[in-house]
Amino acid sequence: MRASNKRAIVKNTLMLYMRSILVMGISLYTSRVILRILGVTDFGIYNVVGGVVGMFSFVTAALTSATNRNITFALGKKEKDLLQNTFSASLNLHIILAIILFIVGEIVGLWFLYTKLVIPQDRFVAAFWTFQFSIVTLMISITQVPYYATLISHEKMSVYAYVGLYDAFIKLLIVWGISIISYDKLILFSFLVMFNIVIEQIFYRIYTYKHYKECRFKWFWEKNLYISLVSYAGWNVFGGLSMILQREAINIIVNLFFGPILNAARAISSQIENAVFSFVGNFLTASRPQIVKHYANKEYHTMYKLTYYIGKYSFLLMLMLILPLLFEVKFILKLWLYDYPSWTEIFVIITLITCLIKTLQQVFLMDFVAIGRMKWGNIIDSFLNFASLVVCYVVLKANVGNPTTPLLSLLGVTICIYLWYLWIINHYCHFDVREMFKILYIPIIKVSLLAVIPPVIITCCMPYGTLRFIFNILLTEVFYFMIVFFIGLNRVERNKFKMAVKVKLGQLF
Repeated sequence: MRASNKRAIVKNTLMLYMRSILVMGISLYTSRVILRILGVTDFGIYNVVGGVVGMFSFVTAALTSATNRNITFALGKKEKDLLQNTFSASLNLHIILAIILFIVGEIVGLWFLYTKLVIPQDRFVAAFWTFQFSIVTLMISITQVPYYATLISHEKMSVYAYVGLYDAFIKLLIVWGISIISYDKLILFSFLVMFNIVIEQIFYRIYTYKHYKECRFKWFWEKNLYISLVSYAGWNVFGGLSMILQREAINIIVNLFFGPILNAARAISSQIENAVFSFVGNFLTASRPQIVKHYANKEYHTMYKLTYYIGKYSFLLMLMLILPLLFEVKFILKLWLYDYPSWTEIFVIITLITCLIKTLQQVFLMDFVAIGRMKWGNIIDSFLNFASLVVCYVVLKANVGNPTTPLLSLLGVTICIYLWYLWIINHYCHFDVREMFKILYIPIIKVSLLAVIPPVIITCCMPYGTLRFIFNILLTEVFYFMIVFFIGLNRVERNKFKMAVKVKLGQLF
């Protein structure tokens, strides 16, 4: 990994981590307060109704991937005309799609809301307005994608970090506002969330317009470029559709079979997933432009070697976060929420394990996106996601499952898709399997097997309570850092780490 690449990735990652630490802390606090203010039923309604809108956001996810990849690819090629044309074509496509999805959402979404979802009769009006505000948010988010993709492609993570700090502060104001204003809490909360997102998107547009010349709106038509963007995004739609349907259908299936109370449990586990994965997600976001630029310059071996190191560091970061959580989930939930729905603990445990597998999956997805061979990859993705959804529904319909069945299906398909990514990337580019195992798999397997020993011993030998929680956190993490340093890192990495620490200490003292 080149020194310049390391510096760029480390700098961008640190900026995003500063953002995430504050955002995660505020999100955990506001989630607890919002659950108490809205109540379990309204909290579950907000989650499932927002999920209905999420069913349409798969197009946004597909185009985000396509736009980010193509803009970064153009930057890597250093062709200014291609860069501006790619941005303009992408923005035009997003505007058209925003209009189409608004129409589809108002027709299909409202039909589903009124005919299929299990919502108390006296909360239908609130659910309706929650849906409408979510639709507006969806439209704004769709047209925002090219601007956000440009920011990430230029690796301007500091701007993203500052906007995140603003967002965290506004969330505190939203919680305070809904607690003192005597109006329908669910409607007011949905509106304020939408309004906050509108302000953020306006800022992103002004900033990118001012700093990047390619971010100028113009009607541009070049048939081959549009076909390339639509084709790439079109195959992404298959994978995005299946993924969003699979994940959002989890919420709907839980609602259909177990009601809005367990939707609240699912929402809590999802928020923990988002908070935990945001740490590794920051590292991946900072790394992704480097991967695409290496591919654009045909530096394939550098790209793969960078991928292996990113995979190792991402997995070790995720394991560091979730290891104590897995063994102290009950204590953390009680400390955070005081009271929470049944099944929440097991939901969180399954979700955290899924996050661990998803970390490696997302690392190799970066190569998958950079290569651009989306056709069969997304077809198989779609098949696996759809198959897991059908199996989950049939099992519950036959009364042989329980509330964990949907989340277990999500875990299973995450593993299958990860294995599929490995196979198809190797099929197209033939990476060095021995090098991959040496750099990535052998270190993380060794660390994982040894790292579980302290929390298992502490959990078995000490009674539940605050003292056990403190011991589990402190001893597990201290032991974990020692294992990572001596076993997870190779000799060169250890020496570089020690040199970096000496330099920082020298600057301080």
